[in-house]
Amino acid sequence: MRRAHTAALVSHDQPDILQAIELYATVLASTKHWFTYGWTLEEFLKRGIPKFLPEVQPLTRVLWHRPNGNSTDAPERDPEASHRRAVDMCLAMYKRARQRGMSQADARDEAAGVYPDDIVLEAIGAPA
Repeated sequence: MRRAHTAALVSHDQPDILQAIELYATVLASTKHWFTYGWTLEEFLKRGIPKFLPEVQPLTRVLWHRPNGNSTDAPERDPEASHRRAVDMCLAMYKRARQRGMSQADARDEAAGVYPDDIVLEAIGAPA
């Protein structure tokens, strides 16, 4: 794991890596995106960072219905499993923000900027 992290830091800054992880988590938790492969953190550090950097626009690049008209129908997914995954990813995002030294309110606001209110409420709870 350390080797993968050190190798990732050679070509990417720490904030870029964290942002790529958060965008990856958003895509995985969404039913609007076709990308569903769950990498381990080590795999993601080795292969996934370039695919989920903001400049490659992963939130629009892996949509089922793309703005340019190229689309396909999304397969049926278990809504309960998707919801649970979104709650787990939201909580993980919140915990990472707290570990970086953010206040509870700021970390909650960061998660609320990515996830819908019902997901944030279930993962983190009501604001204090």
